Parts: sequence; C-alpha cells; structure tokens
Amino acid sequence: MRWRAMSETDLPMHDVAIVGLGPVGALLALLLADYGLKVVVFERSLDPVVLPRAVALDGEAMRTFQRIGLANQVSEILQPSREPDQVCFANSKREILFGSEMAPCGPNGWRDVAFFDQPELEALLRQEIQSQAAIDVRLGWEVMGLDTSSPKSVDLRCRDAHQKRVVEVRARYVLGCDGASSFVRGAVGIEWQSLGYDQDWLVVDIVTDPAADLPQTT
Repeated sequence: MRWRAMSETDLPMHDVAIVGLGPVGALLALLLADYGLKVVVFERSLDPVVLPRAVALDGEAMRTFQRIGLANQVSEILQPSREPDQVCFANSKREILFGSEMAPCGPNGWRDVAFFDQPELEALLRQEIQSQAAIDVRLGWEVMGLDTSSPKSVDLRCRDAHQKRVVEVRARYVLGCDGASSFVRGAVGIEWQSLGYDQDWLVVDIVTDPAADLPQTT
C-alpha cells in the first residue's frame, strides 16, 4: 500500500474506488485485493475515529474475516464470552423488559453477537492494509464529485484536506462506504429505505475502573 499525496496529473485507472476507510471500507478493500483487484480508497480524515460507533458483529461477519485470514486476530479483540451471556433491555428500575441469551457458538461457527471496540478493529484492518500492494489509500482526501457519463468508468473529483488542490481519479466501479451522511449516496440518488423503526437513541460510552464490579445484564 502507498500512503502518499496525489499530483495534479495523476489519473490512474483502478478497478474499484472506495469512499470511506471505516471498518466496512477497509474490509471491502482487503476482500477486493484478495481477489486480485486494484483498489484506491479515499478517506477525508487523517486519523481513525477515537469513539466506538459500531460495537457488535455476528457470525457472518466473522466468516468474512475468516475468508481473508483475519478471524483469529479479530477474535482476540472481541469481548470474551461470559456465562451466562445475555443482551437485555431494561427500564429505569433495572427491570428487564426483554432480551435473549447469546450462545457461545452460532450456525456460522462463531458467536451470533460479539462486542468490540471500533478503534481497535480499525487499527487492525489498517495494519493489514499496509501489507497489500494492490490497495492505494489516500488519507485526507475528500470526494466532491462523480462523473458517471461513461459506461465503462467513473471519474472521481477529489480535493485535499486543506482544499488547496483538486484532482481526478478514474475507476471502473465506486463503492460508497462513507457513513450515514454519505456523499456517494446523495451523488447517485440512492434513497433511504425505512424499516419502520424510527426511534431516538442516546449512546453513552463510559470508561470503567478495572476493579469495578458491574452486573452481567443490567
């Protein structure tokens, strides 16, 4: 992998351009490189996120990591299984409203629900990306335009973190992995599909003392 800046005359043809280097974009880049494709990734942030936004994965996700030889490394950063292991929703009185137990192994050969810290997972995936010559990561570059007029390729118009330079890069396909406020989704007119669960959530991240005696479920 090449961590480098682009020049104004740099217009290579990549097989796939990925917008966003979160866990999804990073994993997709590794999967595509494993299939022998030439990949370029654009990430507008210079550093990975420091707060855990994604917190859990399932057995299918672990099978995907297994496909590229990372299952054991990912398993090491997952929260260890406990007995009993449960996910429950409770009210303000800590009375359990509903929930379910999590089996130590599901039909995919891994746990169906396992928790992780997103910064740890991103660090692991970025470390693996560095060993892949087929993946070209452009940190600090934001995609600001997509030209889809050609039936054979897409031109991406990009600018650096300080908006001092604008360049174009060409790819046969573009994947939008740039989160909830996705530029790619808006640029190509992909609509939201509501599944009917429109509720407000408050996510609180806390740091606990290692000696804290916390309950298992509530």
